[in-house]
Parts: sequence; structure tokens; C-alpha cells
Amino acid sequence: LFRSMRATLREGMDLLDESGPPAVLDAACIASAHMIKHYEIGAYSLLATTCRLLEFRPEVFSLLSTSEEEARSADGDLLEFADASIFAEAMGLVRLESD
Repeated sequence: LFRSMRATLREGMDLLDESGPPAVLDAACIASAHMIKHYEIGAYSLLATTCRLLEFRPEVFSLLSTSEEEARSADGDLLEFADASIFAEAMGLVRLESD
């Protein structure tokens, strides 16, 4: 899990050195952040479940569950921000370049 997350972070950082239409690069960066958020959500979920099953202190489970919910909310906000305009603009630019 963590190796995959590290590789995804590296790919996202590499995007910062790319050139191309700003909307396409923005969409690629947002897609990378979205993938990173999914790794984060999975990690918090796994840790929270493990804490519950091993009967750790309830505060630990609560903190991890809260962190998971916050990560889900941030992911939703990110996609809502990007979905309406950035992805649509980027797709239009990609289609124009491929013609």
C-alpha cells in the first residue's frame, strides 16, 4: 500500500515539471491528488478496523475514523471543484490536439 502511494506521489510531483496546456496539467494534478486521497482513505480505514478488532482504546479508533471521514470529505470537495470546469476544459483541449 505505502509503496504504491509513494509511486503515485512521485508521479504527481513529476507532473509539476511537465509542459502543456494548463487545464490539462491541472486535471492531471487533480487526478493524482484524487488517487492519493484514495490511498489515504484506505490506510485510515485499515488502521481503524485493526484498532477496533484488536480492542485498542476507543479514542484511537475514533481519531482514525474521524481522519478517514475528513479525507473522504476533502476528496469529494476536490472532485466537485474539478469536475465542472477543469476536467471538461482539459478534455476539450486534448481532443483538439489529437485532431
